[in-house]
Amino acid sequence: MSGAPARLLIRADANRQSGTGHVIRCIALAEAWRNETGPVCFASRSLPPPVAARLKTSGLELVEMSTFTNLVDDAREFLELARARSATALVVDGYEFDRSWQQVVHADARPLLLIDDEGKAAGYHADLILNQNPYATAAAYREKCEARVLAGLEFALIRDEFLKLANRQSPLIGKSHLQLLVSLGGGGSELTLIDRVIEAIQVQGRTDLISTIVEPGRDARRIGTKISLVPWSDKMPELMRDCDFAVCGGGSTNWEMCLFGVPRAVIVLADNQRTIAQALESAGACINLGWHADVTGGMIATAIERLSSDASLHHSMREAGRRLVDGRGASRVCHAIRNASTWA
Repeated sequence: MSGAPARLLIRADANRQSGTGHVIRCIALAEAWRNETGPVCFASRSLPPPVAARLKTSGLELVEMSTFTNLVDDAREFLELARARSATALVVDGYEFDRSWQQVVHADARPLLLIDDEGKAAGYHADLILNQNPYATAAAYREKCEARVLAGLEFALIRDEFLKLANRQSPLIGKSHLQLLVSLGGGGSELTLIDRVIEAIQVQGRTDLISTIVEPGRDARRIGTKISLVPWSDKMPELMRDCDFAVCGGGSTNWEMCLFGVPRAVIVLADNQRTIAQALESAGACINLGWHADVTGGMIATAIERLSSDASLHHSMREAGRRLVDGRGASRVCHAIRNASTWA
């Protein structure tokens, strides 16, 4: 590669409807690109202040897109920015960027990576498609596009702050106290679930269990001496490193938990998490408790007891998770983008 460093331009938004996941996982890709290749710029619209601050503290450039009119205009504005920033490769992540958007951007000479989770669209326009879910296959896209498909957890996007702390030792055996981490996302169903988790912990009455429950958007508080409720923060890598087991939702936080080797019970919080939880349980990496509305305090209590007392189960889950996610997914995706480019 010669001349100016290769710049990656990423299009992703975050809001109440779509959540923050699209931008957050793109940060992992951006960090890997910056570490290996060159500068990165995000093109986003009306990001929540904490998300915008997260990009800036990571040293990533953020350009505010203009007020939304339609997808074709958005695509054209994105391409104008690509030319102004001399971008050499493009990334888009978001359910709203449909075939009409993709077709406009893909007509440009720059390689386009589309991050997708379902493979359900009638067709796609991209050079590369990334689906990092454990059930993903290239076959799901074969008749819908000519793109190269990066499928499965070998391409899981993990942020730098998790990668730096991922070398954890085997917990559980010979410890006087065990650490439980509860992380159930930031939607709405997690609030009643947290009450059920607290009830399950209290019913057990264990004196050796210290619990940290992440409550997005709420102030820190304590329940007794052994249950702490904390707001969502940048301390998640440390919480994962230090916990012995967890109760979590079925979303992409599971990739980080796999990397850390955290045995866990998974509660499905959204329809698109059902297959994830099933695949992780089939791989031996978690206990799948199923759909959130059907999960009782008794089911949670039983899962906590199994995870805290069955050393064999604990060990097998830890190793299964580590086999699924090795932390090099973002680097593999960057390599694929470079190979798709004429300047590679």
